Amino acid sequence: CGGILTQPTGSFSTPNYPDEYDNNLRCNWTIQTNSSVTLTFLDFDVYSDHDVHHDCSGDFVDVFGG
Repeated sequence: CGGILTQPTGSFSTPNYPDEYDNNLRCNWTIQTNSSVTLTFLDFDVYSDHDVHHDCSGDFVDVFGG
């Protein structure tokens, strides 16, 4: 799950979208471009149960620049 994206426009999603993805799935996408990038989240639903997951092991998204 994941990959390197190099086109000037496009989209990506988790496997089985819009259905649920497998437990413990880790997806990493790298966007390689010589210009600025705009990320637009059209549908965003993450699971987090802070009563159970004190170690931040729920769903999350990280965005890094550089």
